[in-house]
Amino acid sequence: MSGQWWMRGMIAQFLKMYSGKWGMSLVFLKSLRQHRPLFGHLILLFAVMSVSTAVAAEKDVKHSIDIQLEHCIDSNTTTAGVNTLNPTTVWMNTCTADAMNKWDKEMNEIYKKLMSTLTIKQRASLKKSQVVWLKFRDEESIFLDNFYGDFQGTMWSNILRGDKLSITKQRTLMLQVYLQNLKETK
Repeated sequence: MSGQWWMRGMIAQFLKMYSGKWGMSLVFLKSLRQHRPLFGHLILLFAVMSVSTAVAAEKDVKHSIDIQLEHCIDSNTTTAGVNTLNPTTVWMNTCTADAMNKWDKEMNEIYKKLMSTLTIKQRASLKKSQVVWLKFRDEESIFLDNFYGDFQGTMWSNILRGDKLSITKQRTLMLQVYLQNLKETK
């Protein structure tokens, strides 16, 4: 029992260090030496966190949907071969709505792939998580509509749609990380 509490303390200490406080204390290093078998668990925890972070960092590379969105917006900034750098609000909103639909489709495809690779227990958990996330997305969308609805200026409609797009994009990329992690462990 005391080993479990010690391990929880070590993990808490490790997480504090991982979240930006990297200064290892002498006491921490001494306690690691005394409990070498448990040190392996910390290494494993660090490895899992690093892999997840690395996979998420790879997502900083532009996704094809983001590239298509940029091209769509840019396609309205050229008039007679001259770059006017002035896409209209309506055009930007149309491009963003198209990208939102593509991210939603991508999320559904990844979700289906992920569900097909999970155990029964994992599938039930992911399904529950996805239902909760969908409720969150819908409620957040209502909030964003109310929040930006009173703002003056047409640019806020672009920001509203961009924020809504980001919500689905983030969920899609997270599901992709889960799928990637599963592939790497099999």
